[in-house]
Amino acid sequence: MAGIKRLASRIPGLRDGTRPLRTWIRARMPARFDALSRSRIVRYPKLATFAQEVDAALRSPLPGAAARATRPFDQLVRSGFIGEFVDAELARTIADPGSIATLQRQERGIPILQTEMFSLRLVFLSPPSADAPITSVARSMLLAPVGRDAVLLETYAMPTRKVDRYHRHDSARAIESRRLEIGTMVSLLRRRHAYRLLPAVRTVVLILEIGATDPFTWQYDRTTLAPRRGVPRDLSATRLIETLRLISVWGDASFLPLVEELFRHPSHAVRWAALQTAWKIAPERPLKLTARAARDRHPDLRAVARALSEAPDDALNLLQRGTPWP
Repeated sequence: MAGIKRLASRIPGLRDGTRPLRTWIRARMPARFDALSRSRIVRYPKLATFAQEVDAALRSPLPGAAARATRPFDQLVRSGFIGEFVDAELARTIADPGSIATLQRQERGIPILQTEMFSLRLVFLSPPSADAPITSVARSMLLAPVGRDAVLLETYAMPTRKVDRYHRHDSARAIESRRLEIGTMVSLLRRRHAYRLLPAVRTVVLILEIGATDPFTWQYDRTTLAPRRGVPRDLSATRLIETLRLISVWGDASFLPLVEELFRHPSHAVRWAALQTAWKIAPERPLKLTARAARDRHPDLRAVARALSEAPDDALNLLQRGTPWP
C-alpha cells in the first residue's frame, strides 16, 4: 500500500483536493490494471482520469454502461493526450537498448491500457489492398482517427439468418460509407456490425474496446458480401490453421501423425482444420480421426463427422468449404 501511495502522490493534481481519483488509484487500480497500465496511469494525468471514468462506467449495474464510456473517450481524444503519449513512448523506445525488437512488436499498434473489461490502443493503418475483406466487430469499440489524415469507414450490418450447418449465416448488408475526420468518434457494436477502414495514407486510429470478446471474427467478401471464413482471435490458433492449410496444399501423407496430434488442440477451429487436412492428405479415409470428431465437444464437428460417416462425398464438400460456428 505504501508503494501505491507513493505512485499516487507523483501524479500532478492529486494533492489539490481531487480525493475521488486519488482514492481510486490507491484502492482499486492495482487489482484491475497490469503493471504497464498502472505505470502509464501514474505518468499521464489525463489517462488517469479517463481510466477511472471508463472503469466506473463499465462496472455500473445500470444499463447503457458502454454508451457512458463515450464521453471520457471523446474527452481523451480531444485532450492532446495522444501527442504527449506518442512523443514520450517514441523517446523511451529509442533510448531502449532493445528498441528494434520493441518497434517490430509495435509495427501494427501500441497497447496503452489493458484490463479484463476494456482495452485502449493505437492502431497503425496503411492503405489497404483492393480485396481487403470486411471484418466483423469481435468486441464493441469506440474508434477515432488521431493521425495525419481522415479515414474512410465502411459499415455493414451483421447477418442473422441461418443458411446451413457450416456457413451459419447469410450475407452482410451495407449500411453506410463515411469519411471520419481526425478526432471524430464512431461506435461499432459486437455481433451487430462489420466494417472496413480505408485510409488514403498511413495514419493512426485510437480504439477503445469494451466488454465481452467473440472468439472469432468473420470475414465477408467485399463484392458479394457473402461470409468468407471465420478467423480465430487467438494468433497461435491462426498460425496453426495456416500451417494445416499449407500441409493440405503439399498433400504429403507423412504429416498425418502431426495432423492427428493437432486435433487435440483446445481451439475447435484448429481441430476443424486438422480434420479438413486429414481428409485431403490421407491415402485412405481417416476414419479413426473422424470417429474422434464424432465425440468432439463442439456440435459442428460432431455434425460433420456424422455426415462424413453417412455420405462421405457430399459431406467432404461441406467440410472443405465450411467454417465452424464459434
